[in-house]
Amino acid sequence: MLWFCYLKRNIFQMNKIYTFVQEELAKSKEKIIDVKSDIVIFVPSVCKYENKDVVLGTFMLPNKLYWHDATGCVGRLRDLTHLNDPASATKLPTCLTLSNLYPGLYDFLVTDCGVPEAPLFCAYFSILRHLSYVALPSEVAHEVFRVFLKWVDDLKSGLFILPTIQDTWVSLNPTFGTVCWTDDDERMEQFKDLNDVHILQFGELTTNEREMLCGKVSIFMQNIGIPALVEVISCEAISYDIADNNYEASLINWILPYAQRYLYKMHPELYLHLKELEFAKTINLQVFVVEKLYYKNSIKGRDSSNAKQFECNCLLEGNIFYITPNTDSHELFLELSRLFFHGLPNLHIASFLHIITTKVELGHTEEQIEPFIVGSYKVVSSEIMILLFF
Repeated sequence: MLWFCYLKRNIFQMNKIYTFVQEELAKSKEKIIDVKSDIVIFVPSVCKYENKDVVLGTFMLPNKLYWHDATGCVGRLRDLTHLNDPASATKLPTCLTLSNLYPGLYDFLVTDCGVPEAPLFCAYFSILRHLSYVALPSEVAHEVFRVFLKWVDDLKSGLFILPTIQDTWVSLNPTFGTVCWTDDDERMEQFKDLNDVHILQFGELTTNEREMLCGKVSIFMQNIGIPALVEVISCEAISYDIADNNYEASLINWILPYAQRYLYKMHPELYLHLKELEFAKTINLQVFVVEKLYYKNSIKGRDSSNAKQFECNCLLEGNIFYITPNTDSHELFLELSRLFFHGLPNLHIASFLHIITTKVELGHTEEQIEPFIVGSYKVVSSEIMILLFF
């Protein structure tokens, strides 16, 4: 909280007081703890003043201030608030810097008193929100850009902000090795003990949270340069005895438009992201039916000769879909869903597609299925979807 003790002081006078306290501390180090808990810092409540002017100001706790802000947002927020909304200037959020007020007191204010060096990574969300209240976008566009640059630098600087399943904190700095994420518990277990592969953990997620992880969170991860585990590993299919694939290929070609309609309704952000990328793969998807199918996972660029093999009924490898004759439709669609969700299976879309095929097997026509899925799942009609897709 602010110390709402408004007094008239001048910065020159306060500099002398804090310098005196600093000199006394140098003589008695035991008092530093008392200083951190008791001292308050004088901050002027006006923007323009001379160093020896007597101005109205506020005493604030050290942990409610910053030494400096390289983005310029903190100073810009204060200036614009005084300019556009003077009445609320004394109710500014906790974002005031001291480097210009007390330039010679860095060691005292930061080291001895505990004033933070700069706003933390997450503090800029609050600062940007308050900027949006008092400024036009054009007035602060460059400051916002500099915040983005700082976020990028913080993520890659070695700042420990990302939790892993190894119960360690990492950043995107290359010295940490590979940082990735996954919602595939089986693969997570398989690769969790590798020293230079760090898999992010998100705790126990609800079904809805897992949906969001595979949807908008996965897009955010991709945008900031954190790949999915499936992009880091190589999944090698080992198949035997190719069989006729006419039925399976026809089934997949027939069901894909329903999948696109589901994504458009349930995962609009993901749909837009995939529209020009992964949907192109579905057009060139190759389907192979094989009698026996195995796979083995390995980190890309490493020898996989000793990797353990696992038997499976179906496997999506790039734009090649391997299927065995004993694969049921739900299992098939669950594996196919990896095509849309960054290599992760999605139970909900698999169940949606399975219901449609089950109705067809029971004798329902497409005309009978259409009102059911439009009414129950609120997907757009096939006619509208054709217009949207093209």
